[in-house]
Amino acid sequence: MKKYLVSILVLLSFCERLSAGAPSLTVILSKPTIFFSQNNKAFSVRYGDLSDNSLSFIKITFPDGIEKTLPKVPSASGVRYLDDRELEWWEHQGSVCLSKRDDRTQEWLRCHWKLKTRS
Repeated sequence: MKKYLVSILVLLSFCERLSAGAPSLTVILSKPTIFFSQNNKAFSVRYGDLSDNSLSFIKITFPDGIEKTLPKVPSASGVRYLDDRELEWWEHQGSVCLSKRDDRTQEWLRCHWKLKTRS
C-alpha cells in the first residue's frame, strides 16, 4: 500500500511539473460578421484562433439562435470550415456556401444556404 501511495505522489508531482511549463492558450475571436441568406435571414459569424495558431475556427449563430463551431480545414480554393458531421462553411470569391447534412438521408445538401454580406 505504501509503494502504491508513493507512486501516486511521484506521478502527481511529475504532472504538476509538466503543466507548469506548458503555455496557457487563449481564444481570439473577431467581432461578428453578419451574412444574409437568399430569403434575408441573418447568420452571425465570428472567426477565431487559438493563441498559438494551432487551430482556426468559426462560430456560427443561426437565425434561430443555435450556435455551432466549425474548425478550419484545407481547401483547394477559398476557405473551408467543416465539422464532417452536419455542416460545411465554404467562403469563395465574396460569397459563402453553407451546406448541411439531411437529417433523414444523411446526404449532403450542397449550398443549402447561399450567404452574402451587405455592402
